Amino acid sequence: MGSNQTLVHQYLATVGDSFWVQRVNSASSASGVGITINDSAPTGDQYNLTLCEILPSSPDVTAPVVSVSAPAPGATVSGNSVTVTATGSDNVGIAGIQFLLDGTALGTEDTTSPYSISWNTTTASSGSHTLRARARDAAGNVTTSSAVTVTVSNDSTAPTVNMTAPAAGASVVAHQLK
Repeated sequence: MGSNQTLVHQYLATVGDSFWVQRVNSASSASGVGITINDSAPTGDQYNLTLCEILPSSPDVTAPVVSVSAPAPGATVSGNSVTVTATGSDNVGIAGIQFLLDGTALGTEDTTSPYSISWNTTTASSGSHTLRARARDAAGNVTTSSAVTVTVSNDSTAPTVNMTAPAAGASVVAHQLK
């Protein structure tokens, strides 16, 4: 083994392949740094299996930041397709954003930016509703946005019209004015 390396396990076959595992004794302090395993190449049918585990210097405990960006607070929405969007950021990265309607999941979690979902408002009752976005990072940290209150207007009842004049059965004469 090279300096700063340890033989972890070794299997020596009497015939055929032999295997061994080695490790670096002290971790690198930065991610993306190559680590050289510098033992000598074996002769014959022997193989070297190198396993590398890279751990962060400290666990990610920073929660993401998230907000609903559309529709605007106080908006009146209606129809089969209203786009709800959110923006989010995290010190490592957002793994996904789940949209919530009155605290209940609205569709499935969106795992790709830009984060959005198409909301069929006809599935909600007419009136006031709250939208939120819940962001999750890869470490499992979660943040839920402030509520955005919108008014759903799904009035699908046709208006009632009554003619009051002229009276039923009356004759109407048209006059041309000069």
